Amino acid sequence: MARVRHPAPRGGAAADRPLPAEAAIYDLSGRLVHTVHGGPIARGLTTATWDGRGPGGERVPAGVYVLRFSAGGGTAVARIVRF
Repeated sequence: MARVRHPAPRGGAAADRPLPAEAAIYDLSGRLVHTVHGGPIARGLTTATWDGRGPGGERVPAGVYVLRFSAGGGTAVARIVRF
């Protein structure tokens, strides 16, 4: 299981409104493996969790993957090694 914590932007006139966000897993060729989260999130610290499975519930092969988290105009990228 992989977890990445990312601070979503705070402040501004819309500080109480949720932000559109997406957390997605890609293989090293850039192919989308699984969308972990797609939709609004609360502002502040956010945790995205991936259980190593694809969209159909199948376990993906061992290897290196990339988690891309985008929210409020910001993006964070983390490398994940699945054994």
